[in-house]
Amino acid sequence: MYEFTPFYYHPLSYSQHANLCRQWEKAKAASRAEELKRLKRDRFQSALDKLRQLGWGDELDLLAPKYKPLTRHEPLRAAQKLTDRIWQNIGGGVVAILEDIRDERYRTKHTEVLRKRLDALCTVILNKYSNSPRTVETEYKPHMCDIITMPEIREIVHSSNDAALGSQSEEKVRALLPSLVDHWQTRACEELTRLASRWTKCAEGADVLSLAATHFVCSVCTKLLPYPEVLAHNCLRYLAPVLFRHPYNQYMIYEIAAWTVGVNGQPWNSQLLIGPGQRFHERIRTIIKLCGQDPDRTTRQELKNLNVYISYPRYNDKNRVITLRTAVEKEWQCWTSKSRHDESVEYKGRIATEAELSEAQRGGQEVLWSKHDYPWCCSLCTPRGDDRSRFSLYGIQAHMQQMHSINNASEKEGNFYAYPECGMQPF
Repeated sequence: MYEFTPFYYHPLSYSQHANLCRQWEKAKAASRAEELKRLKRDRFQSALDKLRQLGWGDELDLLAPKYKPLTRHEPLRAAQKLTDRIWQNIGGGVVAILEDIRDERYRTKHTEVLRKRLDALCTVILNKYSNSPRTVETEYKPHMCDIITMPEIREIVHSSNDAALGSQSEEKVRALLPSLVDHWQTRACEELTRLASRWTKCAEGADVLSLAATHFVCSVCTKLLPYPEVLAHNCLRYLAPVLFRHPYNQYMIYEIAAWTVGVNGQPWNSQLLIGPGQRFHERIRTIIKLCGQDPDRTTRQELKNLNVYISYPRYNDKNRVITLRTAVEKEWQCWTSKSRHDESVEYKGRIATEAELSEAQRGGQEVLWSKHDYPWCCSLCTPRGDDRSRFSLYGIQAHMQQMHSINNASEKEGNFYAYPECGMQPF
């Protein structure tokens, strides 16, 4: 009779078998992972081959060797063979990615051409402008951001795909510039006249812009602006919007090219101007009447020729002698101040007497000249953008010496001038 003899495994045999199983499992997983990688590589390579056959080789060469963003496109990451049927389903999305890349390449190339042409254009314009030293009147002319957006100038810039502007185009710009400047100033005056006529009383036949009573208000900073200083106000040429130090709209190719050559402002825009309000306008008229003049006819130049000063009460019961321009600006500050708001038409100032004027002159009450710390602009520097540097009196003299080798520079010699927005110009 057969006798069954049981067989016992040694504990060490169980451990060895478990290790062998784990090793087999790891090897199997590694093999599967490698196979999946191979399938993904083959799928991606098949997609690249199909794209090259469709004529996208240039774009693929730009993306090589990492081929982003194609490597992040989910339909190309699947571990599955790329069949013709699958390609028909996913090919359109892949091609759309390359179309965006191609469009961006064309935009970049075109922007670079425009940048070089605009750079040369700006040089031509600045050389034309710098034939004579800049003055405060120069600020009232179109700035670079105004000129390069004119249709005639844009036509010249877009007339060729050559990066060089060319001598013929340069001569055309020089010939057109005087008439373009005149046309811009005429159009700006027409817009300002139309606006001022809404709130300024004007006698028949009088020029509303030349009236001493005519003022505008910037809707951005609420500054009170007479003419022609309103033509130079910074807010009306606000900076182009940027995101991460670059114009936010990728399709604004011309604007991006202008931005890269230092022209970072928008064209002068009168739509940002509003009126000071009828009640404040009446207060300005009251000040003009105080000088014995008719506010419906009196111009700023006529008031300047009167050489009239205003004695204005201070909080310590002492009067301060100020110019008419300062008197109007002070009233506007009080008018817009919530703590000292006064809507009455009555004016608290009066014409300064000879004694008050003499005492003020002896005391050195140069209100306008000390009102702003950095009012001075260099007459020889010609910036492209609207980021013109302003200096103190010491700073502008040091600038003239260091940058232009001019010692003892002065306003009288025409080396520098007062920026028009700073209230330095006569009423």
